[in-house]
Amino acid sequence: MNPADHRPCSLTRRFAAIGYDGLILVGLWMIGAALVVIPSGGAVDSGQPLFQLYLLALAYAYLAGSWRIAGRTVGMGAWRIQLVSVDGTHGPSPTLGQLTTRFLVSLASLAVLGAGFWSALLRADGATWHDRASRTRLHVVD
Repeated sequence: MNPADHRPCSLTRRFAAIGYDGLILVGLWMIGAALVVIPSGGAVDSGQPLFQLYLLALAYAYLAGSWRIAGRTVGMGAWRIQLVSVDGTHGPSPTLGQLTTRFLVSLASLAVLGAGFWSALLRADGATWHDRASRTRLHVVD
């Protein structure tokens, strides 16, 4: 897939899709928390590092699973966004390594007040830190 043949995804679309997927993640986290709390019969401290890692793993499973299976999450589908690999070695579908890199670098980007997202405004191709690090891109599907 030639990236020049596709329209890059704007930050507005990205943030809209993130909003949709954020709602899905909240639901998944609620179900995931219930799966831990109900059998234990008590509360789980939300600040517990192991529990936070568990919730992060749920987010990774949703995102990477959606990207791997369909090339998009539910939120991305609503906004007609597709994730593609631009490294050319494995075709248009990103590898699990690319998806993991994308997820981890996007977390780093968010940790610095979204700088990795905002950097897309300075680039002609609109690529974020996690786009460049994972050698993937988000394209608008017409």
